[in-house]
Parts: sequence; C-alpha cells; structure tokens
Amino acid sequence: MDCFSAPDLLTVAQAQQLLVDAMSPVTDIERISITDADKRIIAQDVVSPINVPQHDNSAMDGYALCDAGLHSSATSELLTEFTLVGESFAGRPFVGELIHGQCIRIMTGAVIPVGTDAVIMQEQTVVNEQAITITKPVKLDANIRRAGEDITQQQVVFTAGHRLNAIDIGLLASLGCAQVDVWRKLKVAILATGDELTYPGEPLAPGHIYETNSVVLQQMLSRFGA
Repeated sequence: MDCFSAPDLLTVAQAQQLLVDAMSPVTDIERISITDADKRIIAQDVVSPINVPQHDNSAMDGYALCDAGLHSSATSELLTEFTLVGESFAGRPFVGELIHGQCIRIMTGAVIPVGTDAVIMQEQTVVNEQAITITKPVKLDANIRRAGEDITQQQVVFTAGHRLNAIDIGLLASLGCAQVDVWRKLKVAILATGDELTYPGEPLAPGHIYETNSVVLQQMLSRFGA
C-alpha cells in the first residue's frame, strides 16, 4: 500500500464537498465608488434615473429644418430654401423654437429645438448668407436621435448578480451614477506549507525553494472579486 491508499484519506470529491459545506453565502452589501467597481458583483438591480440620450439631439453636423413639406418617402422636393435663424452646439442649445421655413446650424450631439422635422447633413446643403438650400430629399425625423432611444428612464440596466467590467462602469457613469451597491468581496485564506518554502524577497537558504502557489492563487482569486 502506498501513501495515497490509506483508508482514512479523502477523495478529491469528498474534500471539495467539505469545503462547500463550510461556506456560507455573502450577505453583506457595500456601497462603493464606481471607480473601484471593476469585477465586483452588483447586489441590487441598477435602474436608470434618466433617459439616454436625455434630449432629442442631432446625429451629425448639419442643419435642423422646420416644416418644409417633408415626407417619409424619397419624393421630397430636391431644392428647398430655409431661413437660417441661429445655431445649436453640444452644451449650448438654441433658445426658442423653429417655425415654418426656418432652420438652424446644428452640431453632433446638440439639442434639437422644438419644431424640427429633420436634420440634413451639411454636405447636402448650399449656404447663401442667411439661408440654405437643400440639394437632396430629406425624410421625416432623419438624423435625429430621440430622448430615451438607447435607455429609458426607470429601465433596469443591470440586474443583481451581474459582474461589472470596465464598459459597464462607463455606462454607470453615463447615467450619472457615482456609486453602486455590490456584494462584499469573498474572504479566502491561503495556506502554503512546507519546511523548504521561502517567501519571495527573502534570502534563500540551502535546500529551500521560493513559494509560488500562494502568489498564483491570490492573483487568480482576485480575478473573481475575492
């Protein structure tokens, strides 16, 4: 009989079961900064407090047009003139609303003013001082990103149990979330045994080797949020 055949030794499956039986589910919740949340497990559903985007906005640089007899088909007039009455930039929206035959210069991401039927890209226009002429048909709602098109207010973005990654954290930031509720990290004890073991950084005595298993296990466990 060799040393691995003793009757009082446990099988691998039995040893694993003993470990499972000794564990208890994590119930402690921590509220942490999203900058510390990579690989952490969400403890409660995350609900969006806002629409994304928050406002109707332009999908490109161009001109926001109002009531130009636009149609949903490609039979719109090829040449239509609009009076240029202002401009809208991301973070600096146009104040007021457009009426028949008016337009504003608009940049990508800028808020769409009330009265806008569509946005036409700047390459499809000819600018004549305080007016523009469109050179191609424009469909209703063209190049307009509607509020809530990506995420609606009160929509569940992440469910409890989801493991966060860098992209998820960026999404939380886009919702204005500075903190998130997560489960406490798992606590794992690592014990390396052997008279011949020396920890890295310490002088190596005759007949000794550097201990590596705990270092490897620690790094592997950290990937799982321990």
